[in-house]
Amino acid sequence: MQPFPRGGFWTFIDRLWKTSHVCVDRPSGSAHPRHPSFIYPLDYGYLVDSAAPDGAAVDVWLGSRRRTKVDAAIWTVDLEKRDLELKLLVGCTADEIRIVLRLTNVHSMRSILIRRARPRRSRAPNGLTDRVKLRSCERPEAQRGRILDGFDRGATKGRDANARFHDGRQTVRRSRRGGRHTVDE
Repeated sequence: MQPFPRGGFWTFIDRLWKTSHVCVDRPSGSAHPRHPSFIYPLDYGYLVDSAAPDGAAVDVWLGSRRRTKVDAAIWTVDLEKRDLELKLLVGCTADEIRIVLRLTNVHSMRSILIRRARPRRSRAPNGLTDRVKLRSCERPEAQRGRILDGFDRGATKGRDANARFHDGRQTVRRSRRGGRHTVDE
C-alpha cells in the first residue's frame, strides 16, 4: 500500500483523479438516456472503483484543457431523486465550469461550486512575491481601513523581515529591529 500524500483537500482529490481510471459513458454531443432532449455539452463519466455518497461512482465532467488536475468540484442536491452527488470538473475552462453549473441548477436540482483557489501573488517593489494577510486595524491613526501585512519570504528565506502595512495614507515598513520607516508610494 502506498503512503498517503501530504497536503490538503485538493492534493487528495488530485491523487484520487490520477490513480483512477475514467469511464466516459456519455461523450460530448450525446443525448441523456432518460431525457433525449438533453444533450451533453462536455464528456461526462465516472471514476471506476470509486464511491460517492449516493452509492454510485464519483461523477466527472471532462473539459477541453489538459486533464492533469481537478479544477473544481460540484455538490448537487436533487429533491426528486432525494440524493446528494459529488461531481469533479477536470480540464475545464471558466466557460465550461459555468455551463456545468447552469446544467446542475435546474428543476429539482441545486448545486454549489467549490473551485480550486489559484495562488495569489502580489508583486513587491523589489520584484519578489509577497504573502498577504488582512487583519482589522485598531490604531487610531489608521481607523479608515485595514492593515495589510505582507512578508518578503523570497528574500528572507522564510524569516518575517520587512513586514509592511498600509494605514490609508502611506506605506510604512518595519525594520528588523522594530523601528518604523515611512515609504511614500
